[in-house]
Amino acid sequence: MSDNGTIVYTLKDVALVLKVHPETLRGWVRKGMPRKKIAISGRKRFEYDVKKIKEWATVRMTGNQGGMEPVMSDKELEAVKRNVEKFKGAIDFYKVNRADIFVSKQMKYQDLADRILETMTPEEISAAKLTEKLAALKVLDTGAAIFYDKERLERGESTQNVSVLVGAIKALKRKRSGQLTE
Repeated sequence: MSDNGTIVYTLKDVALVLKVHPETLRGWVRKGMPRKKIAISGRKRFEYDVKKIKEWATVRMTGNQGGMEPVMSDKELEAVKRNVEKFKGAIDFYKVNRADIFVSKQMKYQDLADRILETMTPEEISAAKLTEKLAALKVLDTGAAIFYDKERLERGESTQNVSVLVGAIKALKRKRSGQLTE
């Protein structure tokens, strides 16, 4: 071990300093743990900078029941960095326009529900089993309601009684289309 205690020459010494099992370190080496190749007495050896290893592990490793588990390798980390840069504009646009994006998605679900209802005749609606009707409407209503809630939350508005309002709007639409009688 060196005088300052940060440079060591065996995985066993790294394990002792970091208080991890040598097998854990072998896994870290496969994931790209920093080490420097050196020659000692004509033989290939490695030099380990414990400070650099700690920094590396902090970025790439997470606790796992007292041990350490790899989150991502150096190659994976670099790929993530490239993707963030590549999509930075889209990410920034999303951050600024989330509420409006949610409105758009909500309207798509609502439009789909309306188109389905418009294509069905009163006879088809009457002939369909109640469970089929409820299942179809539940899927569409749930999707629209989720995006409605997200949009309201993004705008800082209350989402209380949303299901009551959505139900009332749908009842009015059905009444207007003649599919619902008093």
